[in-house]
Amino acid sequence: MQSELVTVVLSILLIGVFAPAVRHKVTAWPRFLAALMAYRIVPESLAPVAGGVLVLAEGITLALLLVGPFTGLAGFGFVSAAALLLLYLLAMVINVARGRAYIDCGCGDEPTILGGGVLLRNAVLIGLATCGVFFASVQGITSVWVFVIGICLSLIGLALYQTIEQLLANRTVHHKLWLGLG
Repeated sequence: MQSELVTVVLSILLIGVFAPAVRHKVTAWPRFLAALMAYRIVPESLAPVAGGVLVLAEGITLALLLVGPFTGLAGFGFVSAAALLLLYLLAMVINVARGRAYIDCGCGDEPTILGGGVLLRNAVLIGLATCGVFFASVQGITSVWVFVIGICLSLIGLALYQTIEQLLANRTVHHKLWLGLG
């Protein structure tokens, strides 16, 4: 029962991370491509293809996280989430090391510059997804109460996550104002 609860909570938390990210990439495609090109990891000519692959991978991850707790496929969703988050973390670390921390992380609607907070956020999310792999229930949810309690716990976690996201976005706004750019 504990592994089922952990599976539900972590699945919903990661859905709360990936769903807005996918929506942003699809609805604000030009802005997402600009952020992707700013990383200077792939040639600009390949950015639309790389962006499409990332959106597809995030969509598949989201689908696996949605159905995983019910079908026993949650482990695949967690592995996919951890891999994508690790890829994003590596791209961020490369750019911070290059001295390019001023670029938008490209994670969502609110522009957020790279920095320790964003790197730590991704590292924590990788840790949560990795924990999910080890706790993933292979038989799927067997109790309605596990699902209900999991939703309640997930909502608390998502509220905390959104608070952290807003603090990171506010840091970006403050940084712009401090530099006289806003």
